[in-house]
Amino acid sequence: MSAAGEINAALAVSRPESRFSVETAESWLPELSAAAKCLEPWIESD
Repeated sequence: MSAAGEINAALAVSRPESRFSVETAESWLPELSAAAKCLEPWIESD
């Protein structure tokens, strides 16, 4: 997943009443990358 994709994913899970800023989403990139790598074996790509 690209950095832009990770930011979009982080923003997508935030609700409108608690929308996260881009800066906040960017701060999560290392954790999102690690989580994506852990989940990758179980996710089928089309």
